[in-house]
Amino acid sequence: MAQNASPTVLMAFCWMFAAAPVCAGPEHQAKPAAPREDREAILRHNMRDQINTGLVGIVSEGTDYTVDLALSLAGEQNRLRVLPIAGAGASQNAKDVIFARGIDFGILQTDVLDEIKRDPPFPGVEKYLQYVTQLYDQQLHILVGGDVQSIDDLRGKKVNFGPRNSGTHTTAAAVFKTLGIEPDVTNLPHPLALDKLRRGEISALVYVGTKPSRLLQDIRPEEHLHFLPITGDLSPIYTADTITSDDYPELVSRNTPVKTVDVGTVLVAYNWPTKSERHQRVSCFVQAFLQISRR
Repeated sequence: MAQNASPTVLMAFCWMFAAAPVCAGPEHQAKPAAPREDREAILRHNMRDQINTGLVGIVSEGTDYTVDLALSLAGEQNRLRVLPIAGAGASQNAKDVIFARGIDFGILQTDVLDEIKRDPPFPGVEKYLQYVTQLYDQQLHILVGGDVQSIDDLRGKKVNFGPRNSGTHTTAAAVFKTLGIEPDVTNLPHPLALDKLRRGEISALVYVGTKPSRLLQDIRPEEHLHFLPITGDLSPIYTADTITSDDYPELVSRNTPVKTVDVGTVLVAYNWPTKSERHQRVSCFVQAFLQISRR
């Protein structure tokens, strides 16, 4: 499940929660009697408590991974339930973990987490965000029309970086700045940007996601779109990778894979007080996550 999780980091994080209360279902959590409440209210309150026992919220830009995670944990004996929440962007996800009710975990890109460390949204943010583990890698895709042959051709051209605060926008801004390319940036949703690229209204779109991306799988050869190779002296946060014909058979020739870079994703948690019920839920989630990650 966690493709690039570091055993050392996971063991260290698990040790932090070793003293947490044992995960238990509703039958192990006796509630004080409420003799003055009528039967309907007691039933409603019991149902509410049962629904919320073991429930953790996790926010991410794309919900596929978190939905799979929720399904994987659904049959676990610890009675955990994961509520996947569609986020408004990687930077916003971090703020949601800190401030939004009902959210315990968030999935961020490593460059977004690095940006938060360098330029925190408020002093002491590190007291509230707890790093859990590295998850999976995503690839940087730069899709262009037939008249663009190199990234230098995008100087001053309309290039879509995706919505502000999104992980794609963070990565695109960092990569283009490092390479010294200043495009005319647009901030359209990715599907709309793809339509505009097809009509020639923009010159390129940048998209960060695991390959093959569903957004880009329906592009046909007759549309004359292609990926740009990404090379240069980039931050060590980004690691070299290639996009191949196995990923996009209609876009990439078998003999000419396209160089690109990966950006990692990490799981972060809200740093709940040690003796709180929410801390217990986070602890139980981490223990269950470690179990399914080792399978």
